[in-house]
Amino acid sequence: GLSCARDLRRLGYAVTVFEAKDQPGGLNTYGIAEYKMTPEVALAEVQDILDLGLELKTGVAIGRDIPFERLVSEYDAVFIGIGLGRTKALGIPGEEQAGVIDALSFIEQIKTRPYRFTRVGRRVVVVGAGNTAIDAATQAKRLGAESATIVYRRGPPDMPSFRYEQELAKADGCGFRFNCRPTRILGNGQVTGIEVETPEGTEVIPGDMVITALGQTALEQLADLAKHPNVFTGGDFTSGGGEIVNAAADGVRAAKAIHERLTGRGR
Repeated sequence: GLSCARDLRRLGYAVTVFEAKDQPGGLNTYGIAEYKMTPEVALAEVQDILDLGLELKTGVAIGRDIPFERLVSEYDAVFIGIGLGRTKALGIPGEEQAGVIDALSFIEQIKTRPYRFTRVGRRVVVVGAGNTAIDAATQAKRLGAESATIVYRRGPPDMPSFRYEQELAKADGCGFRFNCRPTRILGNGQVTGIEVETPEGTEVIPGDMVITALGQTALEQLADLAKHPNVFTGGDFTSGGGEIVNAAADGVRAAKAIHERLTGRGR
């Protein structure tokens, strides 16, 4: 969204950015592991864009605070770059217990408060094998967990995370368990372990904290709005998940398309 806004502002348009959270920057500010990018760095990059003269409105959720229809009636063009929704649930018994948290919420806690206020288990189990799972495991280990184990239902070649990310987790002392399908989270209100099915049978991996990193759900509440001819989309909202550089490139392309539409060059 900020990438699109930057290019439109450079083209001379008045641009308003709506952000549901208190701070701008999206995943750069809230969802990337602290050792990769701090909120201060993310917000400094945002400020460079805001200095171009954009209007930023934080704490404003479209559909909750502003009706969808108002956007297309009040603005010549609208770009939707809201990303994805909540982390997907495991859908197994025991998931509601204390000690179970999704990876993005865990990382956001680290990035929005002093480290001492982020609860980290002694034995942490991370379910998933993407880059976000790696982030969660390494952050847990660096914040004092005795063990951080990544549990994945397939084998090492199938891991969607980057190889260098995997090596980073290994260097931090994180463990890996492959071909393990979670079937139940154990505990009596507080997590004590996770039951998994392996090729050899049923096994319990002990842990007092389970972090889920299974990807995010799609946000469909703006799908109808996206069909309007003056509405443009990009980022994870459109792709279903990618890298930040891909989302930024979408914003650049959208700004070009908006400019062409508004000047009649794209007709």
